[in-house]
Amino acid sequence: MTRVVIRPQDVSAYSPANHTGTSNQRIISRATVGARHVEALIGTIAAGQGAHAHAHPTLEQASLFLQGEGVGEIEGREVTIKAGELLFNPMGKFHRLVTKTPVRVLVVYAPPYAENPNAAEVYDERSQAAGKIIGEDSHILLPREDKRFTPSHHDAGTVCRPIVNQELVGARFMEVFRQESAPGSGAEAHALPGTERFMVIEKGQLSGQIAGEPFSAQAGDWVFVPQGSSFGYAAAGTEPLHAIVVHAHA
Repeated sequence: MTRVVIRPQDVSAYSPANHTGTSNQRIISRATVGARHVEALIGTIAAGQGAHAHAHPTLEQASLFLQGEGVGEIEGREVTIKAGELLFNPMGKFHRLVTKTPVRVLVVYAPPYAENPNAAEVYDERSQAAGKIIGEDSHILLPREDKRFTPSHHDAGTVCRPIVNQELVGARFMEVFRQESAPGSGAEAHALPGTERFMVIEKGQLSGQIAGEPFSAQAGDWVFVPQGSSFGYAAAGTEPLHAIVVHAHA
C-alpha cells in the first residue's frame, strides 16, 4: 500500500534553487508518498534571506506562513506577510520573498515542481524589458469565515474555511482550506475521483482508513490520500482536530 502517514522528521532537507538561507523538507512528493498532482514542503528560512524573483511557467504555488514575517510583492508593491497568511502565486507569474525574521512556511506546488530547472524562470533584464511585474495577480489570503462549509460526506461536526480555490483566486489545480472537527466527528468512507488530498494535522488526533487500511495520526503528522482511494476518518481523543487540508487536481 502507498505510504499515507508521513512525519517531517523522517524527511531529509535540501537547499532549493533561486533561494538563499533556505532549507526545505519535501514531505508530499512522488518519492515519499507517490503523489502525482501535488508537491508540498516545509521551508525554514533565516532572517534576511529568501527567494530571488522567479516564476513557475507550468504550476501554481501557495505559501502559508506558519511562523515569522517576510516581505513579498503584489503588483510590484512591497507587502508584509505574517504568520497565518498565505501568499498565492498563479502559474507563470513572477514572485520573490525576503524574510524579516526567521520564517517557517508550508509551500504547495500543483502540479509538482521537484526542482525541475525547466519549471522555473528567473526574473532578468529580458523579463523587465517585457514589462513583467513581480507579484502580478498574486494574493495575500486568510481563511474566509464568510465561506465556511461542511464538506460532502462529512457530518455537521466538521467545518472548513477556504483559503485558495477557483472561486476566490482563480486557482486551477489546487484548493487549500483549514478544517476543524469536533471529537468523534469526521467523514464516512468516500473517494474523490481525479483528486489527491493531504492533511497537515496541527492539533488533535485522527484515525480512520484509506483504501481499506487503518491508519492513525497525531499533531505534526501529514496524511496523504492517493487519487481515487476511498477514505473515512474521525477526530480521535478528547481534543478537536485542527488541520490544513489541500486538494490537488490533474
